[in-house]
Amino acid sequence: MVNTKKTLSAAFMILLLLGLPAASSAQIMGVLTLQRLSTLDTWGTGAKAWGMGGAYTSISDDALGLIYNPAGIARSRGNEISFGMHQLWQDVDENYAGTMSSTQGSYTAFGHIAALIPYETYTTEMKFGFGVFRVGSSNIEYIRDAERSDLGGNLRNVFLQTGNIYHYKFAVAGNLSKNISIGGSFVIWDQSPNFTEEISYVGAGDSSYVFTDNVTADLDGVSFEFGIIARLSTFIHAGFVFSTPAWITYQGSGTEYYDGTYQDGSGWTTDPYPFYGEEKFTLPMNFRAGTSLQAENLIVSLDISYADYRQTEYNGQKMYYDNDPTIDIMKQVWSYSAGAELTIPWTALSVRAGYMFQPLPFRGMDELTYVEEYENDFWLNTEWDFATVKEDRHYYTAGLGYVFDDALAVDAAVSFGSFERSTAWLTEKKVTTEFVASAAYRF
Repeated sequence: MVNTKKTLSAAFMILLLLGLPAASSAQIMGVLTLQRLSTLDTWGTGAKAWGMGGAYTSISDDALGLIYNPAGIARSRGNEISFGMHQLWQDVDENYAGTMSSTQGSYTAFGHIAALIPYETYTTEMKFGFGVFRVGSSNIEYIRDAERSDLGGNLRNVFLQTGNIYHYKFAVAGNLSKNISIGGSFVIWDQSPNFTEEISYVGAGDSSYVFTDNVTADLDGVSFEFGIIARLSTFIHAGFVFSTPAWITYQGSGTEYYDGTYQDGSGWTTDPYPFYGEEKFTLPMNFRAGTSLQAENLIVSLDISYADYRQTEYNGQKMYYDNDPTIDIMKQVWSYSAGAELTIPWTALSVRAGYMFQPLPFRGMDELTYVEEYENDFWLNTEWDFATVKEDRHYYTAGLGYVFDDALAVDAAVSFGSFERSTAWLTEKKVTTEFVASAAYRF
């Protein structure tokens, strides 16, 4: 290393906006941003729906319809206030060429608060709804260790991020007939992740370096949803939801630090460097359909959804692989969920169970990040590769619910899930357990 103050290249300054290392292309950098934000993983909330695996598209007859199908709120009874919370535990194992690292984390988060208000006209009754929903988590914590002879030492990547994805929903719905309900909602996206990334290296002699950046960011966006629910027969119901593209702006600011030690033991450092920037994403349309059998004491439901994430845009361009633009680095995804609810006869107690299958929309993943230097400049380099999915994301859920005096509903649910993927060098496995509790008062 040269004993002189380092300077940032213009490209490095831009890349640091997202707290992300400089990947082999700007498009891949955009993919890494979406992965870390978890913006494509907006699954929903609410213990009743969660306990049924999220298969709620053709049910949605309460405030949770604001999240699963806005048409469903037309079937709710009177006024309603609903709220909930989440508790998440996750274990992450990273294995880079035989070097294993593990982290465990737990997070508590607000789940939702929502209200439904009926409004009668001369011809029909309409329902208006508003809610704030925590639809996904961007909490990430991992450590990746590697022995890299080509770099001349040992490398460690540490990434810690906290944050949640919230949807502010404004909806209106009504009944076209006794069998058909329609509704629509305006959705505001909001996310405020904070993260710290540390890249450290220990080489020959006493040589070492530590690169750290601390970032505070904000994500804002809008989209629209339109839904329909139809009673096909006495017991069979069907629902459909169309979500428009989501137009998202992501901006952030932070400070980076870079210092280290030469082989002779002498130290060097750079001045803290502040940065700011802004990026734009357009997420693709989403289609979701569901059907359910709704008998007196039993509900069985099934949902399927589709999104072509190859249509995702980053700063106005489709995401592609720079080395070969004909190869997509995102993919189209079909997701499935199924659930059931049994109300114990002559009681107000319900027992629920469900299953969710949520394939990963990304075809690759980042492996390791390290600092490269040339003369008086330095920059970050991220190794990225296409991944093999050994176990796609699947979740098993269970839940209970009880209704007091036909007015206060209290629900709880838990989910267990995992996934595993690998590249030529890195294997990543994540196991999650999530608890959801909610309550709704109808009057």
